[in-house]
Amino acid sequence: MFRVQNTTDQNLTNVQAEGYNFGNLPVGATTKYAKVEKLNSYPGTQFYIGTQSYSASIYMDLVANFLPPGKYTLIIYKDTLPGYPYNSIFNKE
Repeated sequence: MFRVQNTTDQNLTNVQAEGYNFGNLPVGATTKYAKVEKLNSYPGTQFYIGTQSYSASIYMDLVANFLPPGKYTLIIYKDTLPGYPYNSIFNKE
């Protein structure tokens, strides 16, 4: 089970993660929970700011690593890496 939180300073649209489309996510907002069987520890998160698409999932592993069962918040945040302005991470509640 997971939800998505926008900690950036931008309104996000068409937010997609782990096969779910959460729609629009204003600054500071958090979605309702989505139920999933397994969560990949390296989230695949996509969204738009205006007409520009972004991916917030730059850290990846070739082998899928799954998180233990529980409730998680997928936090989308502004990153400082060149060429990667946004990233995301799961936080266990």
